[in-house]
Amino acid sequence: MIRYLLALFLILFPAMAEAGQPTASRERSPGGIEYTLLRVPGARKVAVTAAWASDWAYRQDANPAAPAVGTRLIFAGGAQGYRAGKAGELFADLKAGAGLVVTADHVIGELVVPREKLDKAAKIVNAHLRAPSFDDTWFRRVRDGLVRQVAVAHARPGMKAFDTVVNAILGDQPLASALSLLDPELLQRLTRKDVVAWHKASFSRSPQALVVAGDIDAKTAGKVVDAILAGLPEGKAVAKHPVRTDLSPRRILLHAADAKKSVLTLVAPVPPTRQEDVPEQVADLILVTALSRPDGPIFAAVRNRLHASYGFRAGFHLLRRENRVLFLTGEVQTGKLAEAEKAVREAYAAFRKNGVSGKPEAMKAPLLAGVRAALRSPLRLARSELQGALDGHAPGVSLKLVDAIKSLTGEQLLAHLHKAFPAEKDFIVVAVSPEKNALPGACIITRPQEAGRCH
Repeated sequence: MIRYLLALFLILFPAMAEAGQPTASRERSPGGIEYTLLRVPGARKVAVTAAWASDWAYRQDANPAAPAVGTRLIFAGGAQGYRAGKAGELFADLKAGAGLVVTADHVIGELVVPREKLDKAAKIVNAHLRAPSFDDTWFRRVRDGLVRQVAVAHARPGMKAFDTVVNAILGDQPLASALSLLDPELLQRLTRKDVVAWHKASFSRSPQALVVAGDIDAKTAGKVVDAILAGLPEGKAVAKHPVRTDLSPRRILLHAADAKKSVLTLVAPVPPTRQEDVPEQVADLILVTALSRPDGPIFAAVRNRLHASYGFRAGFHLLRRENRVLFLTGEVQTGKLAEAEKAVREAYAAFRKNGVSGKPEAMKAPLLAGVRAALRSPLRLARSELQGALDGHAPGVSLKLVDAIKSLTGEQLLAHLHKAFPAEKDFIVVAVSPEKNALPGACIITRPQEAGRCH
């Protein structure tokens, strides 16, 4: 399964037009499918994004490797009326793109195509969603390629740290296997039958959210929606699975004797995005950017003061829509790992207390510049709107970003920092190091899957 969600930039930086402002409306296709229409005047391309609810990551009987292969294979492995590999050629001819990504809770599909070629692209997408062939030769090619990629990823200390965090929080549950780096053995055991079962469980004519963005009217958009989803089965309710999470603070060291560098990662919970309005999401991005920048508090504490880091960054990660975490992570000189942990904690605590240095307008300027640089991009706009829809926002939430940035004050930033960001004592600390005693007092493990026993 793909472990990372859509990049925060793509969620929070929708395309906006200074002239000919986009508008939003809730529509229903002739076939009865509800969707959000974003009119983007003057846009040459149309984007369609859809999110199907999925419980595959939570199921005991499911191979977690199936989505990773399936999302790559659907458009590569042929479909009714299309030989394997043909879709890529056709999309290239149309100057279009289509793809699928998987999160813990959804399968997300995207199509972007010149407006005048919508009908042809919709027909190709429909065939591959409705009746994929999953060509056996292509199945083995995709699976074996992933085995090689996973082997490389497993050797990276940063990925080992991520795996350890996931297992510390989720323990021995199917979701941990789905979110972690894929086990090469699971991939090797994966069969074409497993991928067919995943496909059958994942796609229907009633996605949880669907967005069409471009210079397109509701009549045309509705026809495109129906064409893409034609012939797919009616959707069924997705089962809810109980999930146990342990976000209690701990210190864990994964002893990786073959690691070339040490990695230090601190993780703590923050409110899920569905609990935040647009100004709060803007505040999140400004604050995490301030934490990550080269002249920011974390980098200064670890690199400049200790000369112990090769780089340190901060960000947010969604384990699932109900569990979002703030992370601070970087490569650290092994002999200074314990000092680096102390320095990061102290720097973060001071940042949370005092907030971002500088004037609010200077902090907001890069955001506004990024928004304006993404003018008239239906795909980015559709991505942003889709995420807003999944969080329960009304249509048009993505169009509120510019006003939210402009109105945000320094006082609001500091208040959000105190309210939503974790205290220094709330972090789970994970270190990956070739030195077993590099983090005194930590729970020492040799495999990420053992992290659940550290309390």
